[in-house]
Amino acid sequence: MEANTMGGWRRKRPPTLGPLCFGDDAIFRPRPQHICANRSAAGVPFPDEISHLQAGDPFRAPLFPSTHLSKEAEVMAANNQRQSIVPAPFRAYYDEHHLSPATRVGDLIWVSGQVGIDADMKPAEGMHAQAQIAFACLKLVLEEAGASLADVVELTTFHTDLHGEVDAFVAVKDQYFPSRYPSWTAVGVTQLALPGLVIEIRAVAVAGSGKD
Repeated sequence: MEANTMGGWRRKRPPTLGPLCFGDDAIFRPRPQHICANRSAAGVPFPDEISHLQAGDPFRAPLFPSTHLSKEAEVMAANNQRQSIVPAPFRAYYDEHHLSPATRVGDLIWVSGQVGIDADMKPAEGMHAQAQIAFACLKLVLEEAGASLADVVELTTFHTDLHGEVDAFVAVKDQYFPSRYPSWTAVGVTQLALPGLVIEIRAVAVAGSGKD
């Protein structure tokens, strides 16, 4: 989690994908402003509402939506071939920083760390808002992989103030995982990708495992 990880490029931009996670999600109305790794016209819509997310604001998405894979992805999954999961809003990060938001092999899905940053690449205000955004991003990436939050079997979270803010984090986590709790490891760290970030969330899921 140190700032000089991976050749130092974390000093310039975060390697995680929080501000790009919403895309065309119907919950939010995209504004004309676009954002991507180089702020070029190749960016993707960023929802206006997320810049104003405050502690206590409800998140209106269904927690466990239906999911699907393309026919090609279904074949790859059946053959246990490795797939890079790259939702359209994440393409600029994938191309520039050479990382996958998630990787799927068979039914196993590993999701890269998600954080809560706004359209200006600034951390949202406080643990509650950052955790809401990060979990929403996790949800989006899982859907692209053909899974859902119900399929998450393990969470790993990284906290800059683990003892001081873990209760606030748990309050948000339990909104997204109200039952059948995944395994969870919380790790205290000295810093994350950007000054002001207080939480990063990564996950492992098994597609289809959360079905009743």
